[in-house]
Amino acid sequence: MGRHSTRYPAEVRERAVRLVFEHQGEHGSQWAAMCSIAAKFGCTTETLRRFIDGYNDRRLHSALGYLSPIRFEEEQSRTPVKTAA
Repeated sequence: MGRHSTRYPAEVRERAVRLVFEHQGEHGSQWAAMCSIAAKFGCTTETLRRFIDGYNDRRLHSALGYLSPIRFEEEQSRTPVKTAA
């Protein structure tokens, strides 16, 4: 038998990852938050963990101007901070 694979759109993956980070304080651990959110999205906790791994360093993100998180951080560190006069 073949392995069943479900593709999730980037927007769905990003939303699921964002929810984990936003709600992990309401749960005992990040894993508990992942279990709760994975059930709501109809995916396994392992699938959601893979979303988070991919989100953390490789994927381009709409919320970051379609940059990878590493590239976004690099650009932010080079941008001077504006202070009130």
